[in-house]
Amino acid sequence: MMEGVLDSDRQKDLEARLVAQTVFDRPVVLEAGAGTGKTAALVARIVAWSLGPGWDRARAGFVGADVDADKIAAAVLDSIVAITFTDDAAAEMARRVAQALGQLQCDSRFGDNHAWPEGVQVITGLDREALPEDLSVIPSRASALLTVVERLRTSTIHAFARALVARFPVEAGLHPSFELDADGVAIDECVEWTVEEVLGGAYRGEALSDDALLLAGRGIGPVEIRNAVVALVGDGVGSQALLEDPMGPQRLAPIVRRLFDSLDTFVPAARELAKLKGASRTVAAAQWLLELAGRDRGPVGEPPGTTLAEISQWIRDQPDWDKNIERLKDWGLRYKYSRGEEEAFESVSEAEFDAVRRLAEAMEFIPTFDPEIFGALRRVLQEVLGRVENDKRRRGIVGFQDLLTGARRLLEDHPDVLRSLRAEITQLLVDEMQDT
Repeated sequence: MMEGVLDSDRQKDLEARLVAQTVFDRPVVLEAGAGTGKTAALVARIVAWSLGPGWDRARAGFVGADVDADKIAAAVLDSIVAITFTDDAAAEMARRVAQALGQLQCDSRFGDNHAWPEGVQVITGLDREALPEDLSVIPSRASALLTVVERLRTSTIHAFARALVARFPVEAGLHPSFELDADGVAIDECVEWTVEEVLGGAYRGEALSDDALLLAGRGIGPVEIRNAVVALVGDGVGSQALLEDPMGPQRLAPIVRRLFDSLDTFVPAARELAKLKGASRTVAAAQWLLELAGRDRGPVGEPPGTTLAEISQWIRDQPDWDKNIERLKDWGLRYKYSRGEEEAFESVSEAEFDAVRRLAEAMEFIPTFDPEIFGALRRVLQEVLGRVENDKRRRGIVGFQDLLTGARRLLEDHPDVLRSLRAEITQLLVDEMQDT
């Protein structure tokens, strides 16, 4: 029985690899564990496309005396982009493509069109069915491709984005002669100087004075602001993203609804826990939840109904609220049960356990929610980020994340550039997609 299962899995694996080498009219995704040959499949796809459909497509672009094997080979490889996670991986992929072409160029068996039975690999990873029907054309095509193999674009996603925005820097919102700040030193200096300028002025009574002083009173000073800005810059969050208040009642309404949905699901279990004898900590936590669940909610999440700010304040006003949250976490983890709790939880459904786990996660965040502090922090960060962006643009400083966001902005905002890029690329391959 086990042998039959293994044979079936092996057959599916072979079929998937053949699809990767022969299907070029739609996107193909290969999913497999480490060390199973995903990169080899990508190399085989590049070689199969270049020798067969890709060669024929490029050949059709030349007429008459313009037909030349080297020109066709260059056109084929110019239109392939292979992206992977590291520079070393990109170099390895290019090396393996060249190695495969070298093997095919020197193989003397291609004079016999029946040299390989169907389904048998010609070289490692390359199936006979993926090659041109006329095997005799392979050595000359492989030779021409090998001559110009350096034209194959294998790179990291950052290198690809950098090449793209370098062609259209103004459209991408970058300085025409930008330089990559690979170690992040220049950007860190820019952030440091800008935070000092903005907060220094605010502490002297200039713009954002009230916000800066409020934050300072809560222990949020230059170091914390600097760290927050560095994190936002590293994640590609621009100042425009902070123009709108993300903490308004309507924006937070879904969080409030999910909180009450979880509460309502757990209420039956909470009622049973509240009846336990000799379990004061358990009873207190259960009654606490029941009281919150029984509040007059109104239109949930927006005035005049219950808002996240009101729930946050209510929790902080309750005695031992932090201990109640710890008890919730224990319940969700099914950890440190008393005997009475064990008996009470025997009838609790999995949905109720999921609800209490969600409640514990939410309750860790909600007491920290302070709209006044969030508002002040948003305005200060927005000002600092805006100045950092302007300074980087003026000085031509670009970080790795800027390459990605610049490339995305370029393709989203300029359809002509997108059309041009699509016309250039016939095969786009991405290795290690989960990392890239």
